[in-house]
Amino acid sequence: MNKWVPRWRHLAKALLPELYDKERPETLYFLFFDLNPLADKALKSGDTDQLARIYAFTEWCFCHKERYIWNAAGVGFYENLFDRDADVDQVVSWLSRSTYDGVKGLFEWRLESAKAKEIDLAMNARSNSYEELIQMTLAMHLDQMRRDFKRKAS
Repeated sequence: MNKWVPRWRHLAKALLPELYDKERPETLYFLFFDLNPLADKALKSGDTDQLARIYAFTEWCFCHKERYIWNAAGVGFYENLFDRDADVDQVVSWLSRSTYDGVKGLFEWRLESAKAKEIDLAMNARSNSYEELIQMTLAMHLDQMRRDFKRKAS
């Protein structure tokens, strides 16, 4: 049995225990496809804790240096954000500027030009952003993972 587990799996288990099942041989792409409906549900119910954990994980993956990881975030999650009738203003409040700049081309490629323009205008006019909450959520979970690894190693 392979005891090496990719770091993204550890982070997914820490941030998204409701989706993570260690017995299931999911790929990162499958995990992202499962995240889209979860994010929609959390957005509709106003569950900022769950949204912060979802966007912390996706942001971490999108900023990762490994192509497999950042591509999975783009293809499996971000490019599908506006496929359903999501409130554009609500969704863009969960996107960091750097992530938006990185995925804007996906929106322009996949969506009708009027929809892509609506998203761009909403992003540029947004008055609310959860970037700080996302970064705090990610930092807290990464710190906990480091402590857990150190404890297991000793």
